[in-house]
Amino acid sequence: MGTRQETARTPLQLAALVVGAVFLLVGVLGFVPGITTSYDTMQLVGHESEAKLLGIFQVNILHNIVHLLFGVVGVPASRTWGGARAFLLYGGAIYLVLWIYGLVIDLDSPANFVSLNTADHWLHLALGVGMVALALLLGRTADRAR
Repeated sequence: MGTRQETARTPLQLAALVVGAVFLLVGVLGFVPGITTSYDTMQLVGHESEAKLLGIFQVNILHNIVHLLFGVVGVPASRTWGGARAFLLYGGAIYLVLWIYGLVIDLDSPANFVSLNTADHWLHLALGVGMVALALLLGRTADRAR
């Protein structure tokens, strides 16, 4: 009978796992009437959707799918140190780009195809900064040797 070697996740990997799991949860909750208000107005794409996750964050089907995809990438990426770091670093960078994009577009124009509002902008900034910070602070070489 062989011995089973357990490899503990590093703090970086745990952070990526939690972030990925939260994205999965948010993506699912975006499709739950009641948790998402004005659910009946939700559209595939576009700013016309009045659906709001938790009554705060404007969403459409594409927006919810993006959350699910981040989770689908993040959870398995957390299995390795390199995958976890890449997910947090590049995922955070994507959210910072999305934050800037949201600031420069007219929210009432077709350019707002992801269905963003002001609350989304602040959340995207926090997510971007937070994910990049986790990647940089927890992604030191010493953690990799663990």
